[in-house]
Amino acid sequence: MLINATEKVLGEAAEALSACQDCIETRFPDAWFAVSASGEKIHISFGYYQFEISPTCKYSLARQVNSGFSCILPWTRRDLMRQQPGSGSHHFPAWLFYADCFIADWLSRSGALAKIQQCEHQNLYEKHVETPRACSFEFRSDHLRSSFDGTIYCGAIAGTIRIDGVPTTTITRNVLRIEGVTIPATKLQAYQRDIEQGRLRLEDIMCHPALADSTATVHSIRSAEKVLEVFLHPGVRTLGPVPAEALALAAKDCDPGEPWNISPNEADRLRAIR
Repeated sequence: MLINATEKVLGEAAEALSACQDCIETRFPDAWFAVSASGEKIHISFGYYQFEISPTCKYSLARQVNSGFSCILPWTRRDLMRQQPGSGSHHFPAWLFYADCFIADWLSRSGALAKIQQCEHQNLYEKHVETPRACSFEFRSDHLRSSFDGTIYCGAIAGTIRIDGVPTTTITRNVLRIEGVTIPATKLQAYQRDIEQGRLRLEDIMCHPALADSTATVHSIRSAEKVLEVFLHPGVRTLGPVPAEALALAAKDCDPGEPWNISPNEADRLRAIR
């Protein structure tokens, strides 16, 4: 039997929503929240987005509200950050885009930002878009070519960088892979010592403009069957600095590469809502 949402149920949902707001460090305008009912469903609006909960669900109303709120929070926080003074005149400023550190370095150096912003402008921030948009860029320096093939989805950029020439070299998800090379054991040991001392750079391993001045740091290195794999420290960064006014809305313990996301402290507080 379906249960219509009563004022009592609406009140419980509103209380749960208020509890979720108290768990985060960003203060949103009151107008960004709304709770309404339609039959057995309760509709909760948060910014430009909406989710539904139901009193007939096996999970508590508080848990349902918490789940929907947590899913939407990064989107709404980013929307609020974009509206702050000093956030940039472009509809999609560089700081809205983020990628693994090496890919972000490469994209910034290649001058691909204008093309990336055009990709986003087509429709990637529309709520109904569910498929990442394919994109590809090329970078030439000193007659040496490198290219990127990947996707952009709601600011997140992922894909593979290929460096032309011999040996065949690719970078995907924080792994630099160089094929057709054999590294002497003594050289590997020297690399390991440099890693332990935090001074091994990508350009120390391979000389190419695509690797120069990268902020990515080496975590470990492995050589087997004529393939050298260099594992970079995981992490993402934005393609441009986040303005102070926008960053002020993020949690104090946020990831600077994705400052709009739920921070560890916020996540701990939200998990307590059941």
